[in-house]
Amino acid sequence: MSGEDKDQDRAAWYDTELVGAVADGTTRSLHSAIAADLAVKASPGLLKGNTHERLAGLCETLFSCRAAAQQAEIDTSTAANPVMGRLLQEILRKKLAKGFQTTLVAIRLCPSNGAVQVKGISCGDSFFGAFTPDGRLLASSLSFPANANAPEDNLPLKRSCGLTFEPGDELLAKVLGDASTRPALARQAGLSPENAGHWLICLPLDLCSKSPNTAKARSKSSQQIALGTDNLLLVPYYLADFSTDPKARQYCRFLYSRNIKTTVGGPGLTPEASFDGKSSVTAVFPDHFENGRWTLFTERFEPDVHFVLASDGFYSSFHNSREMWAWLQAHQDALSDDARRAQALDDVHRRLAAGAGDDDVSLIWVRPVPTARPDQEKALSERTSTYVR
Repeated sequence: MSGEDKDQDRAAWYDTELVGAVADGTTRSLHSAIAADLAVKASPGLLKGNTHERLAGLCETLFSCRAAAQQAEIDTSTAANPVMGRLLQEILRKKLAKGFQTTLVAIRLCPSNGAVQVKGISCGDSFFGAFTPDGRLLASSLSFPANANAPEDNLPLKRSCGLTFEPGDELLAKVLGDASTRPALARQAGLSPENAGHWLICLPLDLCSKSPNTAKARSKSSQQIALGTDNLLLVPYYLADFSTDPKARQYCRFLYSRNIKTTVGGPGLTPEASFDGKSSVTAVFPDHFENGRWTLFTERFEPDVHFVLASDGFYSSFHNSREMWAWLQAHQDALSDDARRAQALDDVHRRLAAGAGDDDVSLIWVRPVPTARPDQEKALSERTSTYVR
């Protein structure tokens, strides 16, 4: 629009890897489209093995590209005179000092044991969201803790005299019932009455296993749940693993998740993510890797959950995640049709132009397709599904 072309987003879905990635090159950063392309192509490898080390390698590559661009000869033949030529070179080299910048959100899906494990990376304002089939937001990268990967000396560890439940830990708890039986407790945790039945009220007993990455976990104190003797946890039903022994059904085990809520503070997500009032300062790779302004996350979901990855150009056309979900539902047939997709995305551009201003639009919507089962009444833990983008 207005004679300006924008082509800095990159998005890809890798079928064999079940990996999706969206990167948005920074508008004011030279060669940011190249950075976005490199980040998206590297994503399948980033989400294997030691992600921290592999991400460091990607950032070193981006820094090397920046250094090479700064050292390359700059053509000033169009300058009016030698003085203007030298000034132009100085300006361009200063701009190149912030070149090759991009945001990134990437996920790897691992369906197993009737659930879907998601490992992901988030840096900047590109969006990851997990939605139930009826549009409830289960997780959003926009609400993940800031500086979750900052160095340990920048984030003092706070522990109570009780248990400390953190990423990678598995907890044993006694099930006291579901949240619909305790309306006051459900309200305290921010659960709506219609969704309270999907949550278990649990009394934490002890850690079944501790994350082997204890040192790394300490650097993520903003993700820890400190449990005192009077804490109760509200746990999404799909996270709970029950014993096959009927006599032990009053107990369950579950891995750490940001979706778990406590009755005394602790992390918990809002019913929807607001897209209004977005900050003008955005974290980017490679510049904000070392100071930890990015998040490596792992979550577990039911097999019928939808996953959305999007650049800010897509979600900024909506006020919140609920409105975005309604648009996706209304346009799902058009998005699946090559002939109609462009028209549907033109609608997004019109919405943007009327509000935040036009931008690149990138979207990956991963939808579950339930497989045929002879017994539709099997336990939730036995459900399986395949994913399509």
